[in-house]
Amino acid sequence: MLAINPGFRPKVSLTQADQLRVVCKRSMQELLHMAAACDPPDNRRALHYTTMPPKTTNEDVMTLCVSATLHASLDDIQDIMLSRISRTKDSHEFAKATETHVRGSQLLMKINDNLTLNWAMIESMSAVMRDRDFVYVQSRELRTVNDRPTWISCTHSVTLDGAPPLDTSVYDIVRGGIYASGYVFTELPDRGGVHAIYVLQVDFKGRSRPFMAHSTLKNWGNALGRMQSFFESRQLGRISDFILSDLQVKNYRLGMECHVCGADSFGFLGGRTPDNCRMCGEIVCARCVEKKAVPLKHGPVTLSLCRTCLGTPLAPECFSPTLRPVSTMMAAAASPSLSRSMDGFQDVRPRRERLQGPTETILLPGHLKRHVSVTRLSQRRRRSMISMVDLPPPHITKDIPDDLDVLNKLF
Repeated sequence: MLAINPGFRPKVSLTQADQLRVVCKRSMQELLHMAAACDPPDNRRALHYTTMPPKTTNEDVMTLCVSATLHASLDDIQDIMLSRISRTKDSHEFAKATETHVRGSQLLMKINDNLTLNWAMIESMSAVMRDRDFVYVQSRELRTVNDRPTWISCTHSVTLDGAPPLDTSVYDIVRGGIYASGYVFTELPDRGGVHAIYVLQVDFKGRSRPFMAHSTLKNWGNALGRMQSFFESRQLGRISDFILSDLQVKNYRLGMECHVCGADSFGFLGGRTPDNCRMCGEIVCARCVEKKAVPLKHGPVTLSLCRTCLGTPLAPECFSPTLRPVSTMMAAAASPSLSRSMDGFQDVRPRRERLQGPTETILLPGHLKRHVSVTRLSQRRRRSMISMVDLPPPHITKDIPDDLDVLNKLF
């Protein structure tokens, strides 16, 4: 991937920081209104696109809303998108899989835990359309919307000293604008996943044909589909690993007793029909088994699960790639029988620190492309993971003029 070092050094005064908070508050409210008007997906395995007119007099602003269902918990999404898990490999894999439309990005400033200034460069889908870059404020917040836990990640373009548009004579990039856009993740009532909405309101600016801009915007919005595939492969793949096949379960024709209640009178006279639990493989009677729809890679399948497995942290609802090992180990500590069956899991509780390593240079002009050795990059990444230092405090001064400009696009 090409890399550019924009060399931005933004400075934000105290008054500007307050203005940024107001911008984020209004933008997040507008984002929720747009997300409420977005059509839900037809099924859990498809993306749904909704094109809506922009809520601005600028006809160049293009609006796209994408919705989907993710096989993940709200905590999983926050952990990975905020890089709060110790397994940083998951966060890197997430960015690599979902942000294929991003040619470069950089964290410019951290104002507080939920408010940051960022720069990103979006790849154009046409060879004759220049790439676009954006300087924006990003706010993330956990709310309760319609009595459901909802996590919001909102972005809005701003103009600040220290982060001007790049020189087009050196960089073949045009500064665009993104307004009241971002992700809205809402936990489903059955806790079987998350309803995700991705709203984009973008002014690509510059000279570009509408169909070129639309194809670039759609590829940008397809990040939600790539996110869906990422979580689906992880989540459903882990569930599939615990489901036993017909050859792996015990043969109830051997006359063994029920694993749960101990009944051994199966058959016509006994009145109890034997079955097999698809998680532990043990023989269970009809009173101790429950038919439950379990989401697998090829779709939901109704499987037999015993009451013992349904009452443990290995229940399908708890199959979280981030949280399941932690909750399982906590339950194992309280239950000796469960701890013996979970010896293969590693306790990751002490290693769930939040990683806040600052992003470094990632983009150079095309004619200045440099080949950096993979070994050097891996060593730098390893050092940043080991140090785990917090980001420096934002450079807020009182002596510079307050020239915050939100491109006059506040809704």
